[in-house]
Amino acid sequence: MTDIDLSLKRKMYLDNLNDNISVFDVHEHFSNPLNFIHKRPLLNEILKRSYVGDFDFYPGLVSSNCDPIDETPLPTDLSSLPRILKNAYDKRAQDYIPAFFKGIKAIYGIDLEQNLSLTSINRLEQELINRYKDLPEKLSVISHFFDSLSQIGNIRHVILDIPHCNYGFDFSNCLLDKSRTQRGAHKLTDDDIEFHVSLRINSLLYGFNKEIWNQDTFLPGFLKNKGLVETIPDNFDDYLAMIDKMLEWSKNKIVSYKCASAYERTINFGSAEVLKDLRYSKLNTLFRLPAKDLKRSEVLEFGNYIMHYLLKNMIQIQKSSIPIQMHTGMAIRSGSHPNNLLSLIKRYKEIDFHLLHCGYPWIEEMIDILKNHKNCIGEMVWLPQLSVETTIKFIILSVKNKLTDRIIGFGGDSGCVEGAIGALETLKGCLIEAFSTIKNKNPLANEEISKFSRQILSLNAIKSYLKNLS
Repeated sequence: MTDIDLSLKRKMYLDNLNDNISVFDVHEHFSNPLNFIHKRPLLNEILKRSYVGDFDFYPGLVSSNCDPIDETPLPTDLSSLPRILKNAYDKRAQDYIPAFFKGIKAIYGIDLEQNLSLTSINRLEQELINRYKDLPEKLSVISHFFDSLSQIGNIRHVILDIPHCNYGFDFSNCLLDKSRTQRGAHKLTDDDIEFHVSLRINSLLYGFNKEIWNQDTFLPGFLKNKGLVETIPDNFDDYLAMIDKMLEWSKNKIVSYKCASAYERTINFGSAEVLKDLRYSKLNTLFRLPAKDLKRSEVLEFGNYIMHYLLKNMIQIQKSSIPIQMHTGMAIRSGSHPNNLLSLIKRYKEIDFHLLHCGYPWIEEMIDILKNHKNCIGEMVWLPQLSVETTIKFIILSVKNKLTDRIIGFGGDSGCVEGAIGALETLKGCLIEAFSTIKNKNPLANEEISKFSRQILSLNAIKSYLKNLS
C-alpha cells in the first residue's frame, strides 16, 4: 500500500470517528429568528450572524472600543453578492467565509465553494426562506429549527451566551426560573439537545454607570427583573450585596460565567491588593459620581475591584465553583493577551478559568499557561473560523505536550445554526489534518486518536460544565 493510500485511509477513519462522537458546544450566541426572518435578503441576516458582515452578537457598551470584526459589505441586491463573497474569500485574512460555506453545504447541499454563482445564491435564499417561513410565534415548540445541530452536527449540549432579555429564546421559565436539578436541562428536540445558560458579567465592571449599557445587557437591571433586588443599587454597599445575591441565586441555574471584557478594557485586573479597605473607601465615593466625571484609570480601578470581589466571593458562596469563560485575544489587541490573566489564575486556584479562543494569535503562550496552571482550560471556540492553520497547529501542540485533557474543542460562537455547523465542520477538518500529521510522524494508535477526539469534542466539556449537576 502506498503512502497516499495510507494517508487516505487514515483520513477516512478520522472522518468517520468524528462523525460518530456526540459533541458538546460550549459557546453560541443564537439569535431569536423571529427578529430577522421577515428581512430580505434573508441570506444577509444569516451571513452577518456567521461573521460575514458586521453584526453585534451581544450588544454591550453603547460606545465600543473595537472595530467591526468583518467589514464585508452586504448588498440589498443579491446579484452582486457572488462577486463580493468571491473577493472576500480570495482576500480573506480569516477563515469565516470558508467555514460558512461548509455549513451551507452540510445543511442545504449547496456547494458555494465550488459554484459561487447567482443561481446558487438565489437557490440558497429560497432554501432559507422555506426553512424559516413556518416558525411559530413560540420558539419553545420549534424542534425543526435546531434539527441541524443534532442530525448533522451530532451536538447534544449547547451553552447559550445571549442577551439577558433573550435568555433561552424566551425559555426563561425553563432555563432560569427553576434550578438545574429541578429541570435537568431544557430539551428542545426529540434528539435531546440540552441547552444550558452562561451568565455574562461584563456590565458588573461598569456598575457605577447604568447609562453606558443598553437594556438588554445591563446585568443589574436583569437581576432587578428577576426579583433579586427591589431597585438598582445607588450605593456601593448595596451593589456588592447585589453581586452576592447573584452568586447565590445563579449557582444552581447556570453552567458558567462569561467575561468578554477584552472588548471594553484590558484583561489585566491587577492584584488582589485592590480589595484593601483604602480602595473600598475610594470606590465607595466613585460609585456616587457621574460616570462622565471619572478618569479612565478610575474606571479600570473600579472594574479591577469588582472582578476580584466577584472571584473571591464565588469561592466563598459556591463551594464547588462554576467555571468562568474569559475572552482572550482578538479584541483590544494590546490588552487581550492571555498572560494578562495570570494574576487571577494564580490567585484563585479554586476557580477553573476557561480561556476562549486560546489567546489567538498567542497560542504558544496559551500552551505555556496550560502546562503551568492546572485550573486553566483552553477553549478552541471561534479559533477555526479565525485561522484553520493556527487551529491545526494548536491541536498538534496540545497532543505533543500531553494536554488533550485540558482542551475543549467546539463552540461555534455564532448567531445562527448555519454558522455553528460551519464552524463544527471546519473544526473536524482541523482535527483530521492535525491527527494525520501526527500519525505520519509518530506511531499513534487509532485508540489514542479516538480518545483524544472524544476528549476534545465532548468529554472534557462534560467534565468541566456538568460536574455540579446532580
